[in-house]
Amino acid sequence: SSSFTSPLSGQIQFLLKLMELWQLPRDDARLLLGYGDDERQKVNDLLEGRIPLQGPDREERVASLFRIRSLLSSLFRDINAENEWLREPRPALGQRSPLELLRSGSFEHLLTLRHFVEHNSGL
Repeated sequence: SSSFTSPLSGQIQFLLKLMELWQLPRDDARLLLGYGDDERQKVNDLLEGRIPLQGPDREERVASLFRIRSLLSSLFRDINAENEWLREPRPALGQRSPLELLRSGSFEHLLTLRHFVEHNSGL
């Protein structure tokens, strides 16, 4: 079998950078993308560039994460403050932290967080 890997797509490069910035373990990529526990290998293949990110749902998830990250970086301008914010429970999120919502793997929770961040950014 060939060990060829394609260059990482911009979406995957962004995801890897996001995980580094937010200090997330690699397995959280699976949750952020909404893959199940039984799909760890598939997510590994994605992160290594062996398979492409496919499907409008996954692409929309990455687009929402990009939007959240862009807004947070302009709100905080400091990655440590951003990381604290991500980990603090919020009354508006049912006393869950933004990260808890993201780690639930639910697309609905991801969109809820996106709207919450947009609202807090005055948009």
